[in-house]
Amino acid sequence: SALRAYKELLDKHDEATSAENGVSLTSLRDDITYIGKNEYREAVKGIATYWKTLLDRDPNQQIFICTQAIGSANFVKSDEYMIDRIVAQFSDDELKRYRGRFTMNKADIMGSNPKDVRIVLVDDWTISGSQLREAAGQFIRRFPQFAGRIEIQLIAASRERISLGLEEVTGKWSESGGWSEDELTVPVRAYYVAHAADSLDSSARGVCITGSHSSV
Repeated sequence: SALRAYKELLDKHDEATSAENGVSLTSLRDDITYIGKNEYREAVKGIATYWKTLLDRDPNQQIFICTQAIGSANFVKSDEYMIDRIVAQFSDDELKRYRGRFTMNKADIMGSNPKDVRIVLVDDWTISGSQLREAAGQFIRRFPQFAGRIEIQLIAASRERISLGLEEVTGKWSESGGWSEDELTVPVRAYYVAHAADSLDSSARGVCITGSHSSV
């Protein structure tokens, strides 16, 4: 029903008028990446499977999930919603087996070798990347030893975002133990590659992503 209403809305607008404003209704209709309930369920299950594989493959591997990375005191943000649903894919036995290695408690990783730790920020998707960029930067400033160990996990992203990562995150920790304000790039993984929509705003990396749980 959401997609039908979306199509009806586009049908009411004149293509020529929209083109004058720099918007292609054809692209908005044909190139949209829509994440419905089934797609969302499949993605969170797939991401959970990926994390379990990492933990099973290496007994020293730890995965730290940044909670409330882009949250708000007033409402549940998309990252919190997504984290809850990924964690729900772990059985009680798995959570017990991975205790201390699959964690949201910073104390579990503070004495660890950074090479054994993955710091994961999650969200359904990103438009400009500004919130995730700020969240990654804040974490690095607080825990510089984990710079270079952060990755971002999305449900959907453009091919360009996946290839290039999230650029211009400030802060870098060198292997010699030195700190600098250089910019670094955080790797981005996504379950789905979004359809290309090249006529759209370049800040969105040429994609138009939306979903039934979180409209854009």
